[in-house]
Amino acid sequence: MAEEAGRESEPGREKVLAALMGALAVALPQAFHLVGLGSLFLPMHLPVALAGFVVRPGLAASVGVLAPVLSTLITGMPPVPLVPVMAAELATLGAVASLLARKLRLPVWVALPGAIAARMVVTALLITVAGRWLGLPPKMTAAGWIAGGAPGILLQLVAVPLALRLLRERGVR
Repeated sequence: MAEEAGRESEPGREKVLAALMGALAVALPQAFHLVGLGSLFLPMHLPVALAGFVVRPGLAASVGVLAPVLSTLITGMPPVPLVPVMAAELATLGAVASLLARKLRLPVWVALPGAIAARMVVTALLITVAGRWLGLPPKMTAAGWIAGGAPGILLQLVAVPLALRLLRERGVR
C-alpha cells in the first residue's frame, strides 16, 4: 500500500520539481543581469538542464519552452524575436538530458555534454534557417551565438553535476 502511494505521488512530485525549475529559469537570469553577467553565462539554461535530470523528458521540454516565454512576459527578457529560438533550444536541452540520463541511464558526464551538443545543433539550424525571418541582425550567426555561450556551457558542466549531487544527497533523484 505504501508502495502504491509512492507511485501515485511521483507525477505530482515531478510536476512540483518542474515548476520549481521553471521558476528558477525565470528568476536566475535576473540575478545574473543585476551583476552584468546576463547572457554570457546562459543562466536560464542551468535550471532547464537540471530539470532534464530530475523529471521526465516531456516535463523537461515543457520547462524549456515555457521559461523564455514566461520570462519575456514577466521581465521583457529575452527580447521577443529570440523567444522562439530560446524555447526550441531549451526544450531540446531539457528533453535530451532527460532522455539520456533517465531513459538511457547514462551518467551525467555523458548525458549533459550530449544534451548541450543537441541544443547547439538545434540552435545552429534555427539561427541559420530562420534568422532572417525572425529579424535577427546579420552578425547574429549560429557560430557567434554558440561561441558567445561558451562561458555558460562551462558553467553548466560544473554547476549541474554539483547541483545534482546536492539534490541526490537530500533525497531528490
